[in-house]
Amino acid sequence: MRSTSYYRLGVTIGGLAIFIAGIFCYPYPIEHIGIGIATALFVAFQINFPIRVLSKETTSIHFIALGVGVLYNFPLSLFAVTLGIVAGMFSRWIGNSFSQNIKSKEQWLNLGFLVGLNLIPLTFVWVIGGLNSNLLNSLISDTYASIRVIIILLAFAAIYITLYVIDYCSQKSPKNKAFYHDIAFLGLIHLISLLFIGITIYTYPHVKIISFGFITIPLTIAEFLIFRLGKTVRQVERQMEELATLNRVSRTLQSTLELNDLLPIIHQQVTTFLGIDNFYVALYDQDKNEVWYPLAVKHNQRQNWSRRPMENRLTDRVIKESKPILLTPKNQRSSDYFGLPSSTETPQSWMGVPLITSERTLGCLAVMRFDRNINFTVDNLNLLSTLSGQVSVAIENALLYENIQKRASQLERLNQLSQAITSSLNIDHVLSQICDAVQQIGGSDKSAVYLLNTEHTFAALAYTKGLSAEFQNRHHSFSIAQENTEETLNFKIVEIIPDISKINLSGEYRNFIHQENIQALMSFPLKTIEGQVGFLQIYFNTIQSFPPQQLNILWNFVSQASLAISNAQLYANTDQALSRRVQQLSILEKISRELAAELDLDRLFNLILQYALKFTNVTVGGVAILDKQTNFLELKARQGYANDFSGNIAAIGIVGRVVRTKKAQNIPDVRLDKDYYEIHDGSTRSQLSVPILHKEHLLGVINLESPHLEAFSESDQTFISQLAAQAAIAMINAELYQETQERLNEQILLYQFGRQITGTLAFHPLLETILNAMTSLLRPAAAGIYRWNPEKEHYLLSEGVHLDTTSQKRLPEQLSLAQTKGLTTEKNIAESELTPCKQCQQLGICLTTTQQPLAFALFHLPISRIISDEEHKLLEAMAIQGAITLQSAQLFSSATRERDRLDAILDSVGEVILMIDEDGRILLANNRIQPLTNTKLNEIIGVHFNQLPTSVQTVLGLLDDNVTPLEEIWSGTLASWPAKETYKIKRPNFERILERGIFPIGGDQNEAQGKVIVLRDITEEIHIQQDKELISETLVHDLRSPTSAILGALDLMADILPDDENKGILTQSLNVARRSTMRVLQLIRSLLDISRLASGNLELLLDFTDIHKIVDDILIEFISQANQVGVILQNDLQDNLPKLWIDTDKMKRVISNLIDNAIKFTPEGGKVILSAAPHGDDKLLFQVQDTGPGVPTDYREKIFERFAQVPSTRGRRRGSGLGLTFCLLAVEAHGGKIWVNNRPEGGSVFSFILPLEGPQTDGEQIIKRSHLANDY
Repeated sequence: MRSTSYYRLGVTIGGLAIFIAGIFCYPYPIEHIGIGIATALFVAFQINFPIRVLSKETTSIHFIALGVGVLYNFPLSLFAVTLGIVAGMFSRWIGNSFSQNIKSKEQWLNLGFLVGLNLIPLTFVWVIGGLNSNLLNSLISDTYASIRVIIILLAFAAIYITLYVIDYCSQKSPKNKAFYHDIAFLGLIHLISLLFIGITIYTYPHVKIISFGFITIPLTIAEFLIFRLGKTVRQVERQMEELATLNRVSRTLQSTLELNDLLPIIHQQVTTFLGIDNFYVALYDQDKNEVWYPLAVKHNQRQNWSRRPMENRLTDRVIKESKPILLTPKNQRSSDYFGLPSSTETPQSWMGVPLITSERTLGCLAVMRFDRNINFTVDNLNLLSTLSGQVSVAIENALLYENIQKRASQLERLNQLSQAITSSLNIDHVLSQICDAVQQIGGSDKSAVYLLNTEHTFAALAYTKGLSAEFQNRHHSFSIAQENTEETLNFKIVEIIPDISKINLSGEYRNFIHQENIQALMSFPLKTIEGQVGFLQIYFNTIQSFPPQQLNILWNFVSQASLAISNAQLYANTDQALSRRVQQLSILEKISRELAAELDLDRLFNLILQYALKFTNVTVGGVAILDKQTNFLELKARQGYANDFSGNIAAIGIVGRVVRTKKAQNIPDVRLDKDYYEIHDGSTRSQLSVPILHKEHLLGVINLESPHLEAFSESDQTFISQLAAQAAIAMINAELYQETQERLNEQILLYQFGRQITGTLAFHPLLETILNAMTSLLRPAAAGIYRWNPEKEHYLLSEGVHLDTTSQKRLPEQLSLAQTKGLTTEKNIAESELTPCKQCQQLGICLTTTQQPLAFALFHLPISRIISDEEHKLLEAMAIQGAITLQSAQLFSSATRERDRLDAILDSVGEVILMIDEDGRILLANNRIQPLTNTKLNEIIGVHFNQLPTSVQTVLGLLDDNVTPLEEIWSGTLASWPAKETYKIKRPNFERILERGIFPIGGDQNEAQGKVIVLRDITEEIHIQQDKELISETLVHDLRSPTSAILGALDLMADILPDDENKGILTQSLNVARRSTMRVLQLIRSLLDISRLASGNLELLLDFTDIHKIVDDILIEFISQANQVGVILQNDLQDNLPKLWIDTDKMKRVISNLIDNAIKFTPEGGKVILSAAPHGDDKLLFQVQDTGPGVPTDYREKIFERFAQVPSTRGRRRGSGLGLTFCLLAVEAHGGKIWVNNRPEGGSVFSFILPLEGPQTDGEQIIKRSHLANDY
């Protein structure tokens, strides 16, 4: 890059030196100040609309500078071009961060280089080449001067191209195919422009000031059109690439649910999709109110950015407001404003979009650039927003999957720790296990367990972990007679203190807390069914935010710990009932392990009931679980009860009292209890009902009945209470596990659903797949999915599913928007606008995008069916994925229809059409090639043209040595490609003549990205043309000699007529015969001349001729004919018309044909007006006007064809149809042009233009009389 800067600096210095020397040493005429200002304006305009060649900007400014310098004044050109370049660049800077551009050394260097690039070649032409007015004045008379001008112009172009290419090569390697294509394109532009400049220089003496417009306007318009075309092509290709890439990104992001595996995929897809190597993904942690960066890339290298609190930076604003932000250098602030680490360099431009899911904003996807010359646009922001939708879904699924895995791991660890602490009855070992487990589960740094004495009057520090000896000595015990002390806070309830500095503590206690570096704590009471045994305090060295999930796990563990401590205390303190207690503890320990290991709720309930029956030696009992929604107790496990028992036992009997009081009930004689309600066979005498509690919330009841009085002792009640406590923990664990499994199953279902719907892009199968997936989740009685009809603005039934025989009439054929808006899960079908259905409620799910509705799913569900929140979320996610896929299917369907339409168009064309890519493979072909090659299309598509079947290669001319090979054509420039080539193919009993055309498919900078081969069967045309030519030649040669003989005989008869009374009649008859013979001979002559003119074989006898004399002679010939039909001939030729360099005989015939044609169609009393006037400086316009019927618009070109006649127009006599054809060919042979228009007042005007100096010739004009001149 340093060499580039030195090179550009050298060019800049050279350009400034030339400018200064030109201004001060060579003053320009003040009369050309207007030309200078206009030149500067055109230059400034072109600066804003450059053409991109070799990945750089170029213009035609140097051609304008050359033209103005040569035609007017070189110092004027130097000053005007420099002023225009500066003005153009300043206007671009104003439109794009002017303050930064004007301070940029690089921008000033670019400006100076552009000035030098245009002035250096111009100076060569002026100073070294000597291209001046004297040299131009000698162009016409001096051939050497013309050659010198051509050499100077070619050197001018070569110098510019050399300077331009050196600048490119100093930055990039030229070893690529695109480089050579761009060089060829640049050379082609210069050749065309030089040809245009040369013509302008040669014509300057004639057009003067108009030549300035010839130089500036066409070049400026052409450059602007190329600029717009290139921009449009790049935009279309970019959009197509974006659609294809989005599809690939969607499939790739769905390939994994692991966040660590997903992040490299996101890195790769963002880099590929947006071409950005500086971006990051910021996620918002709601629990901690922090922003963290799972993925950050700078200069295509992964970065490790630390967490930070949520603030008011750009990233934080995107997350809070859930809106995208685009930042350009115009509103740039400090690096902190971007939300980047302080050590990171400040981006020049930044844009971020929120990662939004159906529930919340996950975070922000941001990209940035450090190059101040390249800024983001609104299109870039829209593209990033589209990509963020895919990334949001992928990250949400990954985070959810990670949370599920983490929760499952925590539950498994909790079970292991619970088994560890409940497997021991040693109080010290249990307390040690509890403190160790707390650090593992809660992530704490320190912990302490306080145990209450039997009277609950004081608490003693039983065990600590991580606390200093001084703290243990100062807080080994204290009285709890006063609740809510400064030290114990409130030992009866759960205390959660994320930041201990925000509560009031005594100075001494605060000092001890600070000495231990404690920033947060949690205090849990250790409670069992028998009461509180102590409390557990957990300490943290940092400020915390405790999510509910962590608290639930800790609370479950504390319940287990309470039970373990209670068991250990009971084991240590009870000696009298040691054997029974040991038995109970042994059984409870076994039960605890079994219950903890059992995660299936139905088996868990049966296991609880079997242990309760076994320990109490009864045969009747049940486990009833409370339904939180209906507040009904449902028997999940039973023994001894009738199977058909039903009823709300939560509201009646002893069990109902347990539900209300949440206390165990041991009834020795149920007959004495007024609340007793018989649900057995009437033999029950005693009953034990124990609540299953968790966090003071009732989960269910264990109910046991016996036919004996006082069948249940206090020991039985204690055991069943402990069993209930174990059951509560096991139920919570099982429910958590079941919930985890459900969430996992939902994610698997959603993942499978995503794979199913992305497997096809057909709209109807997609609707069927979406309906089947939602039906498998809801299990409705009937379901239907409707497709939106934008023309009728309602939904039409596309697919229906009936799962029972009574639902055949529940799906209407169409739904309006008003009907669909009224469908909710709470609204009964009878209340909506649809046909009432008393047995069902209806659920409607709308699949929409931001633009329009796509589909609507309708489900008939039982009235008792309740849709859970999880099912709602899953259905919403399925609807979002389904809508995105349906929209993609619509886009695919539109593309397919366009492809089919293209195939139909190609098949309707009579020519053979083949499209070939850059590698030479056949991309597309129409059916017209099959009858020519006897080959099916599937044998051609995708095959390289050199590997095609022999029959196909023969038809394409690949095996014909007289036809240019395709490789030779494509290796050249686009300008060198042959327009059309004709060749013949032969097979047994088959011979055709084909015309082959090859055309490029353009890309950026007009490069050929592919080719189109068009084959046209011209066999019939060739045969017809040959027949016509044969007939014409035969008639001409066979009729010319006899006709000439007749004419000679008539002349002889006229000479030997006797002078008698019949001589007048005979003379008149001979004149009539001679005129008719002359018309036939004239017709034969016209046929011959037309044939020779068309083939280019007729030579012109050129001479300077007075047009007035030609017209006068012709009018004398036609005056008699005009008088006979009553038509006035009027000569309106201007006086003093210049002489013409023409073939006098041919031009007389042209004017005679036009006059004869006008008289033929002009009615009696009409006029035929002849006029001629100069047309410009070098042409003459001749017109023949009549007052006849005129020429219809459709026939104004056809009448110049051979034997053409206007069917609806009749003249006084029928013509041969060759006169106007001869006029056309003769005028064009003279370098002119002929046409016809209608007069506003009626009649037609035949006009033709002839150059004063005759037709253009390649060499010296040869003037000689054709041998045909003496034939007639």
